[in-house]
Amino acid sequence: MSVVQNICNRVSILDHGVVVETGDVAEVFTNPKSAAGRKLVFPDESEMGYIPNVEGRKVISVTFNDAEATDSPLIAQLAMEKNIAASILYAATKAIGSKAYGKMLLGIFDVNNDIRDALEYLNAVPGITAEIVDEEELNYFMEETTC
Repeated sequence: MSVVQNICNRVSILDHGVVVETGDVAEVFTNPKSAAGRKLVFPDESEMGYIPNVEGRKVISVTFNDAEATDSPLIAQLAMEKNIAASILYAATKAIGSKAYGKMLLGIFDVNNDIRDALEYLNAVPGITAEIVDEEELNYFMEETTC
């Protein structure tokens, strides 16, 4: 992975001989859209454990791709500055070359537009991409973690 990140501008991900994702290396490595891309970039997701579906709670995926973002107490700042409580359901980081990549899943209840405010706050941080995890992606996590 570090070789690809250091010498390539674009990357394609194959799954059983079929191209499932193509794009800029940084974009694919920080926010893979396909199941094969997620397994390749964040292989530890298969060990994340069970994420229960709790009524009223939304799951937000937070990806980051620079060391500055990983050194910041981002979730604590979200709680202190915006008064938004977030449960960390999963988190992993890894270094590829000289960059740190990571992913978190946060559980947030939508009280007083907390979801919208959390997304705005997180997406304003350089190197961070935050989005609501749709039901299909959440089901992917569940399939990967159940025995």
